[in-house]
Amino acid sequence: MSHPAAHRAAQPTVLDVTLRDGGYLNDWRFSDDQILDIVNGLDQAGIDVVEVGYLSDDVIEPPAARCTAELLSRVRERAPRTRIAAMMRPDLPDADAVIRSRHGLIDLVRITAAIRQPGPAIQAARRVRDHGITASINLTSVSAFTDDELLRAIEAIALEGSATCLYLADSRGALRPDEVRRLVPITRGAWPGVLGFHGHDNLGLALENSEVALSAGCTWVDGSLKGLGLGGQNTNLHGLVQAARPDLRDALAPLKRLAERIDLPAPAEPATLYALAGEKNLKQEWIPLLVEQHGAQTELLLHRLERAPYQTFEEALGRIGDPASARVA
Repeated sequence: MSHPAAHRAAQPTVLDVTLRDGGYLNDWRFSDDQILDIVNGLDQAGIDVVEVGYLSDDVIEPPAARCTAELLSRVRERAPRTRIAAMMRPDLPDADAVIRSRHGLIDLVRITAAIRQPGPAIQAARRVRDHGITASINLTSVSAFTDDELLRAIEAIALEGSATCLYLADSRGALRPDEVRRLVPITRGAWPGVLGFHGHDNLGLALENSEVALSAGCTWVDGSLKGLGLGGQNTNLHGLVQAARPDLRDALAPLKRLAERIDLPAPAEPATLYALAGEKNLKQEWIPLLVEQHGAQTELLLHRLERAPYQTFEEALGRIGDPASARVA
């Protein structure tokens, strides 16, 4: 299915993740009316791609964590110009049936991949492609792996050939512009297809990192209304459009009005802890666990922690040390 937004030459593609990544803040419990209002507003603003949520047939999940065929049909009606995307976990049960039932209603399926074990995501991308839908593989937590590990994953994905799009996801919000400037050409050297960047704003660098990614060779970038998203939150869509898409300048005011209609709870933990998570290269999901274990001492303990590519929560916890030692440090 072709849409006018797909044919803007020499312009970066902007993908909105408000419903999918912002869903971490309300457990994806957007009402159908909220979903349709958001996608309609983004469509009217000229945003290229809108990610509606996750794909699933689990009946206990809320709308944006399922993206049923019925909901996607209504989304299509309200957003006729933009491309529609959804995230799919690589271990999704009955994936073929889920994908088949959404055929013709979705343009892009995004699949998260573990850099050291990209095989499940590659297999999922093959399923998506075989159903005639474009697949993107999103390499997560790229700040936690060596360049060689990243390259091995990229080469495996490129060799198999099912994914059309590859994303570098700064899932931990830990990357700095010089690191983005290094990683994108490394990736581009091994990846011939569409290349995207997904930033988190733990360090206040998501917009700058996205601009650097575009200048270094990416052609797709993600953002969300008000930067809504997990932990340290996302690249702010308004700022991204302002910086990267001068052709959408007239959409800035409508996007601001749309953002003002969205009221989601803030993360339960202080923003300072998520900033420290980015500084220390920790997974954002570990912050609530650290608070549960260390309470008010968490911030002090994180200040003491050295930055490292931690692979497990237990590894990071072991390096933090005894809370009593922090009080006398």
